[in-house]
Amino acid sequence: MAKRIKKSVSATEEFTLYMAGLTPSESSLFDWDHVRNPMHVLISFAYHNHFDELFSRFSLKDAPGIMLDSGAYTVWNVEGTVSLDAYIAYVLEGPFAKYFTEVVALDVIGDAKASYENAMEMERQGVNVVPVFHYGEPLKYLRKYCQQWEKVGLGSMNAPTRAARTHWRDSVFNYAYPHKFHSFGYASEPLLQKYPFQSADSTSWITGGPRWGRWDCDLSGAAKGFGRIRGAEARAAIPMNVISGLKLEKELCAKWKHEIQNRQSAPKFSQK
Repeated sequence: MAKRIKKSVSATEEFTLYMAGLTPSESSLFDWDHVRNPMHVLISFAYHNHFDELFSRFSLKDAPGIMLDSGAYTVWNVEGTVSLDAYIAYVLEGPFAKYFTEVVALDVIGDAKASYENAMEMERQGVNVVPVFHYGEPLKYLRKYCQQWEKVGLGSMNAPTRAARTHWRDSVFNYAYPHKFHSFGYASEPLLQKYPFQSADSTSWITGGPRWGRWDCDLSGAAKGFGRIRGAEARAAIPMNVISGLKLEKELCAKWKHEIQNRQSAPKFSQK
């Protein structure tokens, strides 16, 4: 089995916002111009059967960066599993392997030891991964991840409340900052203005408007916030939401530039 060329996550010392949740039916973004508006994208191995359509319809071969997620959380929600061997084989030898700039380790929700072992096995087989530390897991695994990997993903989708997620993030940053972290599933502007993540992903840019009327872009000159548009009109506004996300990405790059460029390679573990 050929080894995948490793790409250091420090290749770009800027904040990256990954747009997640892209589906082959999102016609408003067909043939996206990544030259004029470079959009980073997160795609899930859980839907790898649709990758041919995704890459062709959204010009993903021209995207500046693609993060491949294992899809473990998606599959976990329906009580399924993801094969580690199949995932590794796809990353190393799949038709789009060369386009993945970051690969997330196969995590096992509720089993920190198994998640760590999967990350180790993927590295052993030549896949440079971003391991995931979940809400509720022992801090010793966060220490292991930070000592062995340059960047660690933080997963808090399983937290019971927003307050619990906030307390947990505070604890992680207090414990291991200035290590590099990725925020999985949460990328609101207040969150990203508060914590110096190196990257984050969210589906809200594509679901928040059409489903809930929550738009990050400016609708008809009104302040961003709740909009009343729905259906086809809402779909047509999605590109505006993407542009708004790209603008936020640039603002955060500027805000956290000093923080990101001056991080030390080793985390400063607190004694708490």
